[in-house]
Amino acid sequence: MRSHEPSNAVARSSPCNPIRTQRAQTCTAFRQGRLVPRTTKRVPAMRLVRSHVVVYELPYPRPVRWKDTVEDSGLFMLLRLVTDAGLEGVAEGPIKPTWTGTTPRVLAAALEDLLLPALEDVDLSEPAAVRSRLDRFPENTLAQGLIDNACWDLRAQAKGAPLWRLWGGVREVALSWTVTRDAPRSWRRKRPTW
Repeated sequence: MRSHEPSNAVARSSPCNPIRTQRAQTCTAFRQGRLVPRTTKRVPAMRLVRSHVVVYELPYPRPVRWKDTVEDSGLFMLLRLVTDAGLEGVAEGPIKPTWTGTTPRVLAAALEDLLLPALEDVDLSEPAAVRSRLDRFPENTLAQGLIDNACWDLRAQAKGAPLWRLWGGVREVALSWTVTRDAPRSWRRKRPTW
């Protein structure tokens, strides 16, 4: 009589990529504040005392063609969080209504009227505490991402280490590319020269 256990061939052909799954789980754990960074120095408690929001436009070296538009510049928001210890955490994000569902005024209002006031009594050195407070608001993912990134910048400064080291990463990273609606032949010509 044959066994009803799955064969090795079936187990090997699983569509799940263990490396990709591990990376996704690690990223999720960081976002939720469940992953302890690789460091021995304890981060002192930090309270938010001030914040600054700045919107700026950066020109592109050449026009970029998207599905429905051509852009020659990009709009960005910079968030700076200042703590009672005098540290300043900084984060930036792109403002593209068709990508992020927000405009500069909407993003600034979400930060200044909802999210930042909710952090007034939260210890910014505790990722889980920050995440718990931000999770009260189901929308505004770009605004929440800016706060999360600025808080990680603060934690790295408080530990006296670059963030990539705090997370156990490597210094060198591969450059990323954005695929637009330009003809593929023009992509080769538009490679950065830095």
